[in-house]
Amino acid sequence: MSERPADENLAKDTQTLLGLGVGDKRILEQIHRAAVNGELISNHERAYVDSLLEKHAGSVPAEDAPAPRKVRVRPSPAPAAAPAKSSSKTIVIAAGAAVAAVAVAAALLTLPGDPGGTAVDVKPVLTVEVDSEEYGAGDFILVEGLSDGGAVDVHIVGPAGQVWRESVLPDADGSFHTIALAGSGGWNAGTYTVRAVHGDQTYESAFDFRDS
Repeated sequence: MSERPADENLAKDTQTLLGLGVGDKRILEQIHRAAVNGELISNHERAYVDSLLEKHAGSVPAEDAPAPRKVRVRPSPAPAAAPAKSSSKTIVIAAGAAVAAVAVAAALLTLPGDPGGTAVDVKPVLTVEVDSEEYGAGDFILVEGLSDGGAVDVHIVGPAGQVWRESVLPDADGSFHTIALAGSGGWNAGTYTVRAVHGDQTYESAFDFRDS
């Protein structure tokens, strides 16, 4: 997959699309951050932005349009707020609820019958999914998922074998997003698998592809 450095125009275009509320917000935010930082952008991501601009060109406000007149409205005085009533009973109830929540959390994190309170092993997180159950040639496939580790290898495998692969770095919150183009080469009609791999973990989702 070829990549090129982002530019200022791409940053403006993604900002416009985010303002219009069209497309996939997380994908556009990811492309916008990369454009602002001058990072590499794939041709698929550029094509995704261009397709949204072409589709919603009529919604983009003209730069030369006159600004709306501002009407000064004298604010009416806000009603005085009623004094808050303190309640020692409410404070006691809230404190009790907090203590109970801590006790429940501690119980969930310990093995039953273990006097040492050994913590339960938490399984690593890895998921992946696409935004539709079916695609045609030329459709954009929005791939997203979660990982609590490092880079995730994402594969798309069809009846004739693998047709797409990319290594994706998750954001700070563990989410990752990318774009693939359906029917870009070696695609045949049938059921396809999108597979996320990180270390010895694997997670899969499926979708259908039609070639006509």
